[in-house]
Formats: sequence, structure tokens, C-alpha cells
Amino acid sequence: MAEPDDHLDQNVFHVLHQQLSATIKISKDNRQQFLEIGKTIKSLHQQMAAAIQAFGRQKEVIEQQLLLSDNLIYQFTKSSRRFTEAIHRLVNDLKKSELEDNESLKILANHGWYIDPEMPIGIPDQFARVIEKGDAQEVIKALQEYYQEQVDVIEKRLTTAYPNRKQVLEDAFNAHREGKFTLSVPVLLIQADGMWYDKFQSNFFSSKARDQTVKSVLSTNAQRFFKALYFKPLFSSSLPLWQSESEREASFDELNRHQVLHGEVVDYYTEQNSLKIIAFLNCLEWVLKHLDKESID
Repeated sequence: MAEPDDHLDQNVFHVLHQQLSATIKISKDNRQQFLEIGKTIKSLHQQMAAAIQAFGRQKEVIEQQLLLSDNLIYQFTKSSRRFTEAIHRLVNDLKKSELEDNESLKILANHGWYIDPEMPIGIPDQFARVIEKGDAQEVIKALQEYYQEQVDVIEKRLTTAYPNRKQVLEDAFNAHREGKFTLSVPVLLIQADGMWYDKFQSNFFSSKARDQTVKSVLSTNAQRFFKALYFKPLFSSSLPLWQSESEREASFDELNRHQVLHGEVVDYYTEQNSLKIIAFLNCLEWVLKHLDKESID
């Protein structure tokens, strides 16, 4: 009975040995897999560490850029505030200048002179201050010299703008150059009527018709600039050039359209009066050119 038992034990041992060998093999395989997994985890860990480190550097850069952006926004806000304040100051200055220029233009027009719109802004105010100081003759001399030099330029401007009046204007300007102011003054005065009529089909020197036209034009937003600077103070006020008999005082000695064209005065023929009308036509042409006829229809 001993031999069979020994044989059985050997078989069992053999089976156990095989199982143990298989288990060891599996453990070795698993160990290798674990090692590979460990290497992978370590690599991932290193990559993550590098990414975190890189992110840290990027974070610093981002924080610096954000700080710079905040500073730029702050500076922009300050600049915008200063710009807005500057705009407000400019608008207020323009409003003040507008009032000063309106009054200055009236002062000059009351002496029979009209500013060339091409002159620099501020000139009317400077001239008006000189007049108020009692030096009117100094301003008159300066304006007379200016318009003497501008005669050819203004003639070309008028004949270009009013080709239908070219012959009459050329004759009147030639009369001025030849010193025939008895002819140049009344003919040029008549052209003021015609230029206004061409634009509005109304009578400029009729205060009622003129004021109605002016009121219509000034009621439109598009004409604010002209209301502010040249249009209103020159053409809606009672100025010497078109004052009626009831408006003229006994001591009145300025150039007056009615007195000239109706023969009430015969001593109007001076170079100064001729230049005054040339200055007036120049200003009138500029204003009419910039007005939109549709605004009063």
C-alpha cells in the first residue's frame, strides 16, 4: 500500500509545482506590467510638473499683462476725461467767441465795413476792439488797403458765381479801377439786390422781405454755423447800408443804398464807399454760396 501512496504524493507535488510555477510566471508578468505602468505614471507626473511650472511662468506673464492693461485702461480713462473736458472748454470758448464775433461784426458793419470770410477767425474782434478804443480810422485804413489788394480776386469770384451778371460786374469793377466811383457805387449796390433775388426771389433791401427770409433760413439746424458767425449779425440787423429814413439820424453820414439809388445824396462817389460795397458783395456771395435754397422753400 506504500507505493501507491508515494505515487499519489508525487502527482500532487507535481501539480502543485506546476501551479506554483504558473503563479510565479504570472507574478513576473504582472510585475513587468506594474513597472511599465509605473514608468508611464512617472512620465506623466514629470509632464504635469513641467506643465505646472510652465503655467506658473505664463501666469506671471499674464498677471504682468493684466497689470499693464489695467494701467493702460486707467491712463486711457484719464486721457478720455481730459479730452472730454477739453471739448467742453472748446465748445464754451466757441460760444464765447461766437458772441464776441457777432458783436464785432455789427460794430464793423455800423462803420460800413464787412469782413472777408476768408480772413482768420478773431480778426473781427481785434478790429472791433481797436474801434472801441477810439481808433476807428486805423481799422478803416487797414480794411481799405486790404480790399484794394483784393479787388481782382473778388471780381473773379463774383463773375464766376454769377455768370449772368458778368458784364455788369466787369463794367462796375473797371469803373472802380478808373476812379469813376459815381458809376461803380450805384451799379455794385444794384448787384446786391440781384444776387439776393437770384437765390431767394425776394427783395434784400426790403426789411420785411429780408427779415422773413432770414428767419426761415435761421430756423433750420443746417444753418447754425451761419447763424453763429456771419449770417445773422450781418443780414438781420438794422445796419447803415439799408436803414430806412425813419431809422437814420439827422447826423447820418454813412453809405446808404436808398439814398444813393433814389438820388437823395450826390456825394457818395468816394473810393472808400466803392470798396465798402465790394467788401459787402464779397461777404454776401460767400454767405449765399453756403446757404441751401431748399431750407426756406
